[in-house]
Amino acid sequence: MSDPWARVRAERARQHSHPLDLTPRPASGSRTEIASVMQITQANNDGNVHGGSIMRLVDEAAGIAAVRHCRRRVVTASMDDMSFLAPVYIGDLVSVRAMVNDAHRTSMEVGVRVDVDNIASGQRRHVASAHLVFVALDLEGRPIEVPPVEAVGWCASELSPTPPGAARPSSPSGGRPRIPRPAGLRLRSSKRAGEVPRVELAKMTEIAAPLTVRDATAAPPTARQHIRFAFYAVRPEWRERSVEQRAADCAEVAALIRDVGRRDNALLRTYSLVGTRGDADFMVWLVSDRLEDLHEFSRRLNHTSMGAFLVSPYSYFSMTKQSMYVDKHVHPNQEGRTNRLVIAPTNRRYLFVYPFVKTRGWYRLPREERRRQMSEHIAMGHRYPGVKINTTYSFGLDDQEFVVAFESDSVADFLDLVQEMRESEASTHTVRDVPSFTCMLTTPEEALAALG
Repeated sequence: MSDPWARVRAERARQHSHPLDLTPRPASGSRTEIASVMQITQANNDGNVHGGSIMRLVDEAAGIAAVRHCRRRVVTASMDDMSFLAPVYIGDLVSVRAMVNDAHRTSMEVGVRVDVDNIASGQRRHVASAHLVFVALDLEGRPIEVPPVEAVGWCASELSPTPPGAARPSSPSGGRPRIPRPAGLRLRSSKRAGEVPRVELAKMTEIAAPLTVRDATAAPPTARQHIRFAFYAVRPEWRERSVEQRAADCAEVAALIRDVGRRDNALLRTYSLVGTRGDADFMVWLVSDRLEDLHEFSRRLNHTSMGAFLVSPYSYFSMTKQSMYVDKHVHPNQEGRTNRLVIAPTNRRYLFVYPFVKTRGWYRLPREERRRQMSEHIAMGHRYPGVKINTTYSFGLDDQEFVVAFESDSVADFLDLVQEMRESEASTHTVRDVPSFTCMLTTPEEALAALG
């Protein structure tokens, strides 16, 4: 009986007969895009596409990108991160784009972006992102060296490199930065001119931050505030109600917002996202010394007539906390040296909000090393005095670690600031900074009137 795998092994041997070429290669050479229409057999119990089906496409596209870069067979070593940002439905046309992000001695890091294409309009909706690691293998299944990635700029959101020396573009969808090196890895300088640095394992004692213990019996220096960024979208069925019903619904919700906002210990702002997001219509920024106020607002909103027609696609909970990085920075009107335990919003026209997660390796770095990297990051922000940052903390409270909210009267200033910060050393430790929201400050009545 003939061996059905003989031809496969013969073809593999033929491919490995070519000499191993370790010349640095551009990331663009690994660019891969695959597309698939989601079928009913891929549905989960809720009728949406099962996350495992998306992960299979992600692994397939990333594997092809890795093969194109190293020109050898590869295996998946790990999926460092998989972020599902929006549901995928049966019948959707899913496009998966992948490209090698970085290469070490025998492994490659691959960034993947998943979009859903609207067949009628041609528009794309970002639904997922992932970072994977692949290892190249020789004919015997042993790890084999891979070519380095040429030292060009990387734009993970667009999955394309930028020319050397050019600024990395900022992604309107809140694209992800390049995958950070895992904790315990460091770059070893090459002794030969022009040689691409290689990654070697560093001793953990050289990079580990010292263990610190906090006195749990000590009271905090002052009260800290509870923050909620609550994003809402109105169901299409609400617009089928009469004009009088909709007007009464809006008046009821506006009265609730103003009632909670008048409390001495609470602050409440409303923002419209009509025209800037397709999945959220307005946002309520609620700040209070009491967590019970956040609960009461949501409870009362659920009992309004409009509450039956509202969904909350995004909600972020956080608290204020003193930063360990800003004490050495001084500039006029500096937010960092004021009382960061109290949120004091300005009346600037726009608010830009996104959740933020850093790598675990970041927290293993010594405090002074983190300060050094953040000094560069913060100095970039000082060049944009018209942009005010409000940083709040979510460790253990919500899925993210931070929620950052930037206030500005200029959308262009914020875009330029984020683009510049992409090039800082600290940004390489980012795991997730999406989704990103552009919000316009309005009165409650104006935000609700924009719903229709």
